[in-house]
Amino acid sequence: APGAPPRAPGAWPREPDATPEPSNPMAVLAIALGSMSLLLLVFSIGVGFFFSLLMSALALALGHRVRQVIAATGHGRPGQARAALVVGAVGFALAVVAGIVWVILQANGFTPQDLQHELEQRLQQRR
Repeated sequence: APGAPPRAPGAWPREPDATPEPSNPMAVLAIALGSMSLLLLVFSIGVGFFFSLLMSALALALGHRVRQVIAATGHGRPGQARAALVVGAVGFALAVVAGIVWVILQANGFTPQDLQHELEQRLQQRR
Protein backbone atom coordinates (compact mmCIF):
# COMPACT_ATOMS: atom_id res chain seq x y z
CA ALA A 1 0.00 0.00 0.00
CA PRO A 2 1.33 3.49 -0.75
CA GLY A 3 2.70 5.23 2.31
CA ALA A 4 2.93 1.97 4.30
CA PRO A 5 6.24 1.17 5.95
CA PRO A 6 8.41 -1.35 4.08
CA ARG A 7 8.16 -4.96 5.23
CA ALA A 8 11.02 -6.85 6.75
CA PRO A 9 12.42 -9.62 4.54
CA GLY A 10 10.46 -12.84 5.07
CA ALA A 11 7.53 -11.03 6.74
CA TRP A 12 4.16 -12.71 6.54
CA PRO A 13 1.90 -12.40 4.62
CA ARG A 14 4.13 -12.02 1.65
CA GLU A 15 3.24 -10.21 -1.49
CA PRO A 16 2.96 -12.66 -4.37
CA ASP A 17 5.97 -12.26 -6.64
CA ALA A 18 4.25 -13.75 -9.64
CA THR A 19 1.43 -16.07 -10.46
CA PRO A 20 2.26 -19.65 -9.50
CA GLU A 21 2.92 -22.21 -12.19
CA PRO A 22 -0.08 -24.38 -13.01
CA SER A 23 -0.15 -27.93 -11.72
CA ASN A 24 1.06 -30.65 -14.03
CA PRO A 25 -1.66 -33.33 -14.41
CA MET A 26 0.99 -36.02 -14.84
CA ALA A 27 2.59 -35.01 -11.52
CA VAL A 28 -0.79 -35.08 -9.79
CA LEU A 29 -1.43 -38.55 -11.26
CA ALA A 30 1.98 -39.74 -10.05
CA ILE A 31 1.31 -38.46 -6.52
CA ALA A 32 -2.12 -40.12 -6.56
CA LEU A 33 -0.68 -43.45 -7.73
CA GLY A 34 2.04 -43.37 -5.09
CA SER A 35 -0.50 -42.53 -2.40
CA MET A 36 -2.85 -45.28 -3.54
CA SER A 37 0.00 -47.79 -3.46
CA LEU A 38 0.73 -46.87 0.16
CA LEU A 39 -2.96 -47.11 1.09
CA LEU A 40 -3.18 -50.51 -0.60
CA LEU A 41 -0.22 -51.76 1.42
CA VAL A 42 -1.74 -50.53 4.67
CA PHE A 43 -5.27 -51.79 4.09
CA SER A 44 -4.16 -55.17 2.70
CA ILE A 45 -1.55 -55.65 5.46
CA GLY A 46 1.04 -56.03 2.74
CA VAL A 47 -0.77 -58.80 0.84
CA GLY A 48 -1.38 -56.45 -2.12
CA PHE A 49 2.35 -55.83 -2.48
CA PHE A 50 2.43 -56.80 -6.16
CA PHE A 51 -0.15 -54.20 -7.21
CA SER A 52 1.43 -51.67 -4.87
CA LEU A 53 4.79 -52.35 -6.49
CA LEU A 54 3.32 -51.70 -9.95
CA MET A 55 1.60 -48.47 -8.89
CA SER A 56 4.72 -47.20 -7.12
CA ALA A 57 6.92 -48.01 -10.12
CA LEU A 58 4.52 -46.11 -12.36
CA ALA A 59 4.53 -43.18 -9.91
CA LEU A 60 8.33 -43.15 -9.98
CA ALA A 61 8.42 -43.27 -13.79
CA LEU A 62 5.86 -40.47 -14.11
CA GLY A 63 7.61 -38.37 -11.45
CA HIS A 64 10.93 -38.76 -13.27
CA ARG A 65 9.31 -37.83 -16.59
CA VAL A 66 7.65 -34.75 -15.06
CA ARG A 67 11.00 -33.67 -13.61
CA GLN A 68 12.58 -33.97 -17.07
CA VAL A 69 9.77 -31.96 -18.67
CA ILE A 70 10.06 -29.21 -16.04
CA ALA A 71 13.84 -29.07 -16.47
CA ALA A 72 13.51 -28.85 -20.26
CA THR A 73 10.67 -26.34 -20.46
CA GLY A 74 10.90 -24.46 -17.18
CA HIS A 75 7.12 -24.79 -16.82
CA GLY A 76 5.56 -26.68 -13.96
CA ARG A 77 6.01 -27.14 -10.25
CA PRO A 78 9.26 -28.91 -9.34
CA GLY A 79 7.89 -29.58 -5.85
CA GLN A 80 5.13 -31.73 -7.31
CA ALA A 81 7.63 -33.79 -9.27
CA ARG A 82 9.76 -34.21 -6.14
CA ALA A 83 6.70 -35.23 -4.11
CA ALA A 84 5.77 -37.82 -6.75
CA LEU A 85 9.28 -39.24 -6.66
CA VAL A 86 9.35 -39.40 -2.86
CA VAL A 87 5.90 -40.98 -2.49
CA GLY A 88 6.67 -43.42 -5.31
CA ALA A 89 10.04 -44.38 -3.82
CA VAL A 90 8.58 -44.90 -0.34
CA GLY A 91 5.75 -47.01 -1.76
CA PHE A 92 8.17 -49.03 -3.88
CA ALA A 93 10.52 -49.71 -0.97
CA LEU A 94 7.69 -50.71 1.37
CA ALA A 95 6.13 -52.93 -1.31
CA VAL A 96 9.47 -54.72 -1.78
CA VAL A 97 9.74 -55.25 1.98
CA ALA A 98 6.14 -56.47 2.18
CA GLY A 99 6.75 -58.83 -0.74
CA ILE A 100 9.84 -60.30 0.90
CA VAL A 101 8.00 -60.73 4.21
CA TRP A 102 5.01 -62.45 2.59
CA VAL A 103 7.22 -64.74 0.49
CA ILE A 104 9.12 -65.78 3.62
CA LEU A 105 5.88 -66.28 5.56
CA GLN A 106 4.32 -68.36 2.80
CA ALA A 107 7.50 -70.41 2.42
CA ASN A 108 7.06 -71.29 6.10
CA GLY A 109 3.41 -72.26 5.58
CA PHE A 110 1.80 -69.05 6.86
CA THR A 111 -1.04 -67.71 4.69
CA PRO A 112 -3.17 -64.56 4.78
CA GLN A 113 -6.03 -66.76 6.02
CA ASP A 114 -3.84 -67.81 8.96
CA LEU A 115 -3.27 -64.16 9.76
CA GLN A 116 -6.99 -63.47 9.63
CA HIS A 117 -7.70 -66.42 11.92
CA GLU A 118 -5.00 -65.31 14.38
CA LEU A 119 -6.32 -61.75 14.48
CA GLU A 120 -9.89 -62.97 15.01
CA GLN A 121 -8.72 -65.17 17.93
CA ARG A 122 -6.92 -62.26 19.59
CA LEU A 123 -9.98 -60.09 19.15
CA GLN A 124 -12.14 -62.72 20.82
CA GLN A 125 -9.67 -62.96 23.73
CA ARG A 126 -9.91 -59.21 24.37
CA ARG A 127 -13.72 -59.30 24.56
